[in-house]
Amino acid sequence: MSQNQATKIIQAFTKNEKVIFRNNRSQSSYTNGGFYDVMLTMDKKQGWVGTTGAVIAHGNKNESNVYAPIPVPTIKKVK
Repeated sequence: MSQNQATKIIQAFTKNEKVIFRNNRSQSSYTNGGFYDVMLTMDKKQGWVGTTGAVIAHGNKNESNVYAPIPVPTIKKVK
């Protein structure tokens, strides 16, 4: 999925619109079904509320107080 497609899906869900995935053989439709609440909780937990990068709770604050991402774990091969 491209960044543009992901952005459009998020925009549709935040507006409570139906999202339909189609291919040559079938289609599946989805509603926001809790998406708004989950994304708002994510904004809160990660410190995004009121920032320009928030998924739901947009604002004008900069993102200097947003929690840093957790480093990707290192996976080691066991012999």
